[in-house]
Amino acid sequence: MNKRISKKQQNREMARTVNGLVLCYQEMVSEREKRCKELSAKYGVRVELDKDNPLGMPLILPLTEAQRQAEMRRFIAACERLYEQQQAQRG
Repeated sequence: MNKRISKKQQNREMARTVNGLVLCYQEMVSEREKRCKELSAKYGVRVELDKDNPLGMPLILPLTEAQRQAEMRRFIAACERLYEQQQAQRG
């Protein structure tokens, strides 16, 4: 009887441990996905997690021509805004 109770307790502890590890892994993946989105926005490249790699290694993928042109337009607009701000401060 005590062996049966002990075995059930071990199984419950193992289930809790596994569930904790699964939650930790999911949190790690979500943080990596968030970081990839931040890097994509910052550097203008497409960064994704490798779905075939259990650790979700980041892949840096080239942008399509349309995406590259859109990023270039955003960059130019930001430069123009900065220039206008500098001119307003001087004038």
